Amino acid sequence: MVVDPDASYYIAHGANPKRQRSFSCDTRRKLNQTGFPFECYCLNDIPKIPNLDKIKMVVFPCQWEITPSKEALLKQYILKDHRMVIWLYAPGLSDGGSLDESRCEKWLGMPLNKAKGIELHAMSDWTSVFVRNPDDLTTADLKNLARQAGVHLYTEAEMPVFANSRFLAVHCKDKTLLNLTLPYGVCFGREIFSGKTVEPNQSVLSWQTNGPNTLLFELRQR
Repeated sequence: MVVDPDASYYIAHGANPKRQRSFSCDTRRKLNQTGFPFECYCLNDIPKIPNLDKIKMVVFPCQWEITPSKEALLKQYILKDHRMVIWLYAPGLSDGGSLDESRCEKWLGMPLNKAKGIELHAMSDWTSVFVRNPDDLTTADLKNLARQAGVHLYTEAEMPVFANSRFLAVHCKDKTLLNLTLPYGVCFGREIFSGKTVEPNQSVLSWQTNGPNTLLFELRQR
């Protein structure tokens, strides 16, 4: 998720606090439940994002301002490599000097006034996803879009996931049978907090929890 602090000023602060939360804060909360790891950055951080070539989906919750320099940044680093890019509402409505909704077509692949709900449009080397109302974007929607983008989902359940090359952490709030699936070439080691071991070379795992719990699995290469 990439937030542009400059563009966030286009919301009337104080007029409707819920409307402000709907874009960045609520979107991050929904991403927390998707069953795959994600990271948050500011727009100016984009050139410094590590392993950017491995990121398959990017969410822009408030990119209503796209100046010429921001356009160059997006084209150089983000809008490429068959990546899926999700825009909440009107990307490029402002060029930094004026407001014109006709600019949005450049980023949506369709006129803003014809785009409804959640719509996908194939661009040259990436996929544009338009979300008219951020309140209508659910965690289930984000999971479905992630699947289409080729993102690996560690669990179909709606819960937080952290993962890197060495560890997988998940948190569940209720008693549940947790089903986990690792990417190809990776298998489970032990669950560190309990010390329980897992069968060798196992990449799919069912784990019974007895209530709210956080699990931390050691990962190994197969």
